[in-house]
Amino acid sequence: MFFLRKHLLIALFIFTSFCLAENHNFSVTPKIHPEINSLHWKHSATNTALDINGIEIDIFNWRIAADSKESVTVELVNPVWEFVSWNDNKLVLPNIIKISDPVNYRGTPTIYIQVTPWRIIDNQIEVLTSGKISITGDPVDFPINYSHPFLLNDNDYKLSRSSTSETEYLIITPSYLASAAQALADMHADSVDDILQLNTEVVTIEDISIDVSGNEIRDYIIQRIEDDLLDGFLALRFLLLFGDEIDIPPIDNGNYPSDDF
Repeated sequence: MFFLRKHLLIALFIFTSFCLAENHNFSVTPKIHPEINSLHWKHSATNTALDINGIEIDIFNWRIAADSKESVTVELVNPVWEFVSWNDNKLVLPNIIKISDPVNYRGTPTIYIQVTPWRIIDNQIEVLTSGKISITGDPVDFPINYSHPFLLNDNDYKLSRSSTSETEYLIITPSYLASAAQALADMHADSVDDILQLNTEVVTIEDISIDVSGNEIRDYIIQRIEDDLLDGFLALRFLLLFGDEIDIPPIDNGNYPSDDF
């Protein structure tokens, strides 16, 4: 009876741990059949690329907040590999799955995950054309102090960032370009994935000053940053000066008004 109860408790613990873990699944099936040329190995399902001997190699890349490598598992589920070309350049590829040791990123222990949808066997290049990538991470008991498009964890930082009413992206533009600048602002607000959306504000140089100088624009930017810091949090993270050196004149020393930021 004790033996049975012991094993039931172990099974319950394993089941509970599995349910608490965060699991993420990604399809590796490309929308366009992968192709290789002398400059680029193209795989449309990937989200980034690396450079090997001057050749751009499309890969998958994510990050996950975790304080130990053992708390993260990555596996290919039902992978299908197809021959795509010969390895004439004698290229050496990284391991298909790479999991880094934890590194401190903005005060948060972070593990980087890289999956390469290419492999070389007997000088034949094969590409991953079907299947899934499954990534599982244990829950964390520490705050996640940043947001990133490749970050897999669900966290309060993402929620607070996406719900803030403060300006995150400031566009300074002459009035004759205001409609184009506003179209760009609208795109950042409603035409990208939720995690990439930014509260964007358009300010014309005429709003800052008539016959505005580069120094006045620079002082305005500094004031916006200082106003944010008075509230204890710098929401403003991106700045675009929309125009050329005539629209946005240089400051006294010839530098652009944003060169110090």
